[in-house]
Amino acid sequence: MKFSIRRAVAACLILGFLAAWAAPRTALSQESRVRDLVRKYVKEKKHDELAKLVGFSSSVEHVVALDYTVLVRADGVETAVDPMKYEFTVGDQIRVRIEPVNDAYIYIFHQGASGHRTCLLPTEQEKPPKVTGGQPLDLPDDGYFEFVAPPGSEELLVVATEEPAADLALLSNVVFAKPEDELTEEEKKLKATLQKTVQKTLQSIQTRSRRTRAAFSEEVVREAMRGQTRGILEEPPTGNEKSSFAMAVSTERGDLLRLYVKIPLKSIASER
Repeated sequence: MKFSIRRAVAACLILGFLAAWAAPRTALSQESRVRDLVRKYVKEKKHDELAKLVGFSSSVEHVVALDYTVLVRADGVETAVDPMKYEFTVGDQIRVRIEPVNDAYIYIFHQGASGHRTCLLPTEQEKPPKVTGGQPLDLPDDGYFEFVAPPGSEELLVVATEEPAADLALLSNVVFAKPEDELTEEEKKLKATLQKTVQKTLQSIQTRSRRTRAAFSEEVVREAMRGQTRGILEEPPTGNEKSSFAMAVSTERGDLLRLYVKIPLKSIASER
């Protein structure tokens, strides 16, 4: 099963979004307020206020936060969907929009149902892009990814970091190695060693990407962070929000903080 990374180039015409999920007004008001407060404190670097909000006993030292949106294109219109709930159909075209709250380096990997992995960002011979807080990053930036047969379950892994990471650079470089038949014996041995390192790193990422995913309220956030010095929180599209929101936060001064977000992409066969 493969998720095609061929691009169906077309003008990006954003005319509509998915209707908001129904929920009590009081709940929506509280959930939006908490997400907005997190954004506000991160942007303004009010780390003491952020620590109080999430229930930490000491000030936040590091934080990486972003919004991500999966947009499905149909009849020239892009619609935001929650990838945790949505079933894509073979032939669907999508783009993924990442918008960090604070400046961050972004890496994006694709894993197919067969386990085959591809680095989508950075592209070949590039360094990871440093995305300015508040500026959206679209992938792809000039078209769409398209689901092709056979259907299956796949995922995108987004990693946002405060600084470029050597092990993630290794991951992205390995997938752009020369074809096997062009490698020297020494290069083949090096590639085999690198592949083992890649597998260990990705397995570690899969473990560390486990997080609490729920609609934000002060009670939910504080319960998830109770007794912790670091953690990852994620909120699905809620109320008028069309994006999912994710945050990694730590009180550990020397922490090299990373935010890991797994975006599932489950496709089914078209009935047409």
